[in-house]
Amino acid sequence: MAAVKSDGGDARRSPAGSNGAPVVRRAPFSSNPTVGARGAKAQQRLLDAALQVFGEVGYHQTGIVRITEVAGCSRASFYQYFSNKADAFRQLAADLGHELIASAEELGEVGPDQVGWDALRAFMDRHTAIVMRYRPIFDVFPDAVQSDVAVATGSARVVGRHVGGVRSKVTGSTVPPEQIDDVISLLLGCVMRAPRVAPLLRVGDRKLGIDRQRLNDALTDLLHRTLFGPLPEVNAREERPPTKVKLRTGGTSKLEQVAQASNDLTPAGARTRESLIEAATSVLVTRGYHGTRVDDVTEKAGVSHGAFYRYFDNKDELVTTVAIRALFNIRGAFTKIPTITNDADRRSTDEALQSWLEKYVTTYASEAALVRVWVDATSDDPTLGVESAGALEWGRSRLVNFLAPRGFGDIDADALLMIVLLEVLTAVRRDPRTLTGGVTIIERALVGID
Repeated sequence: MAAVKSDGGDARRSPAGSNGAPVVRRAPFSSNPTVGARGAKAQQRLLDAALQVFGEVGYHQTGIVRITEVAGCSRASFYQYFSNKADAFRQLAADLGHELIASAEELGEVGPDQVGWDALRAFMDRHTAIVMRYRPIFDVFPDAVQSDVAVATGSARVVGRHVGGVRSKVTGSTVPPEQIDDVISLLLGCVMRAPRVAPLLRVGDRKLGIDRQRLNDALTDLLHRTLFGPLPEVNAREERPPTKVKLRTGGTSKLEQVAQASNDLTPAGARTRESLIEAATSVLVTRGYHGTRVDDVTEKAGVSHGAFYRYFDNKDELVTTVAIRALFNIRGAFTKIPTITNDADRRSTDEALQSWLEKYVTTYASEAALVRVWVDATSDDPTLGVESAGALEWGRSRLVNFLAPRGFGDIDADALLMIVLLEVLTAVRRDPRTLTGGVTIIERALVGID
């Protein structure tokens, strides 16, 4: 029987639960529902097992049988505490929320000095450790939200309290008061996302070397510079020259294959192939990667199975073609980032960045469903994961060039954090105020314009 993975016990809840509420059995399993330490440990084993299984197979593929096998408990034990897997997920998400809020409450006063930077740095260590312990919750959250509206409602409450908790500790910020909540919300989104993205970054066949400590330094600088502007010897230290790399293919090997695939076909063959791609796009948007079958695509396209297999070896090859076309469009929007210099007119800089962010976020939103398909496909196919790392490395290298003129700080790490910020902006509700907050972070924290 599989053993539950543990990180040393610091992620475990106390017998009274992470929010201080007593652990209880579900009716009608006990006339005295409150449990003691033994029952609390049993519930925690099930939660630990659920967290592990969500991380291994995803939200939709997680089953109660597998959770109980990993926990070493019976199904009857599971139903004493949870009505179904969604109930277990809600409890894990609630535990995560309580830990994040408690960490924010521990945050010391954050002002425009080294003491304020140090308070943020300690906060960063706590937060990134929490994020990595609960990584499966973040990874499967989009699927859980689609299945359970209560997850989204609870998450919104946690975000509001989280932002408010951090804002209450900030003194002397030069961010306009009407922007501060939006800016802090985006920054916290980066804190949640960055630890999960950094391990993916590779240069050639090796990792770039942005470890946890270096990442947390960069995240602290990102928050502190945004709140107070660039301050030499505090958050804008001596420049750390970026790593010089030669990209293998710019992360475009499969992109190039897709672009060339139709060139050797007859006009009729190219039309048939294109009809299959269009049909697959429609089906994938509706049903997702795991829910799409070859039968669905051929029926939608009005062609035979034989025709399908003349152009694609299997479903994954078709999915890759569709998803990479979407990534092509996003990459095109990405490359239009304006050139920003410290001596540029501030109003024109604001307008140029705002316009670019609007176009980028709009393009990404139009392709978001297919990006999700790509994420699901890469989780099942390690070779596609290499392509994802290549795409990340391609984007980071261009942002290194974008940030290089500023002349301070860790440009490699900050280029990665700008990618993370763009991902956060594409994940939140599109709103002019949110985009303005993104412009503020890019200008103050990344470009270094106060």
